[in-house]
Amino acid sequence: MGQRVARGRQKWWDWNDGCSEFTGRKVTASRRAHEAYPHVEFLQPTGMDGFEPNWGKVRTGGNSGYVAIQLAVQLGFLQIVLLGYDFQPSTTGEHHWHAAHPSNAHPNYRSCLRYF
Repeated sequence: MGQRVARGRQKWWDWNDGCSEFTGRKVTASRRAHEAYPHVEFLQPTGMDGFEPNWGKVRTGGNSGYVAIQLAVQLGFLQIVLLGYDFQPSTTGEHHWHAAHPSNAHPNYRSCLRYF
């Protein structure tokens, strides 16, 4: 396991061991996560809203879906399909497609939605 990332949203990388089992491209807008897990490419955050056209930089929108859409556009995809992206808990109360975060943190849906 890589060096522990100390605080904030970077804990996600520790909870998931730097996504070591995933063999695809990995990116983060967290410099601390990149330093702890150098195999994860760093994207410089340039703000919360809008679109960042330059590769290596990204607007965050406060959520990974916002970043994923920008990356898809920057990589040249012309069609993007979002599934299950409705800014609310599921009918059974889950807040993510994966197991709950160890901290039991939930997204601030209203805050995330305003950037779209």
